[in-house]
Amino acid sequence: MRTTFLAFTCFFSVAALEAAPEVSFLAGSTKIQSEAFSTGQKGVLATIAAIGVDPTKAAVNGVTAKLLLHDHVSRLTLLQFEGEADHHLGEGGGSPTIGDHFLYSKEDKARYLGEITHFGGRILPLTMYRVQYAEGKVPLAGTLLKNEKGEVVAIAHQPFKDSGPIAFALPVQVMSKISQDYASHQSMQRSWVGINMDLENVSPVVLGVRPESPAKKAGLQKGDVIIKIAGQLVGNYQECVNRFYFLKPGESCELSVIRGVDVMELKLTPSLYPKAVAH
Repeated sequence: MRTTFLAFTCFFSVAALEAAPEVSFLAGSTKIQSEAFSTGQKGVLATIAAIGVDPTKAAVNGVTAKLLLHDHVSRLTLLQFEGEADHHLGEGGGSPTIGDHFLYSKEDKARYLGEITHFGGRILPLTMYRVQYAEGKVPLAGTLLKNEKGEVVAIAHQPFKDSGPIAFALPVQVMSKISQDYASHQSMQRSWVGINMDLENVSPVVLGVRPESPAKKAGLQKGDVIIKIAGQLVGNYQECVNRFYFLKPGESCELSVIRGVDVMELKLTPSLYPKAVAH
């Protein structure tokens, strides 16, 4: 089943191709490079902090940068930067189709291979894109990937070991969520629902509901099979996790479940994740 991300306005484009700021993070004593871009908010750059680096130890073009926000799920990181950044976000495109070209420089192209939900035998906490680049031309994490109209559709993520020219990319919708969170709250707004699910089950079955949780208040019960979240159909555990990621704390959404042989329509209002912190 193809994943369609939760509907909200999220369109980005690149104004220029030159002089993307470079970010260096420390992983122990080793420097790891990423590329950065402006979020459109004054003094705020976004990039990808690769797994293993310390997001609090960053430098932009050689100058120490202050960490504003780090999402450990997507690895997207916002940094304070007082200079000018030619790469920035504006209006842009929607979800790609398998085989579409991704552009990331004046000369270099890549191909979109589809969504990826599992890696190394584990379910990813967020649906990613799988992208094939030309041999030896995998870009730095944080590089903006555009469609042929020049609209940004994804952000290059770190390559994975022994994968050759194939790497992950982050759907641009994730950047929209994090940018909105920071603009409104100066922190990551992770939603909490309060259910346990069986990740081995083909269907998204509720195994348990936490007391006093948003799920409990919405009327969810053990054994319910979730089929729709905020108007979007879901067919398995990973699709549910991906949908829940984009829900906003305090904002109600419709939830459809199968209970026995009946379809139940519930109203869910997720709360702020109990462990949510600024970084």
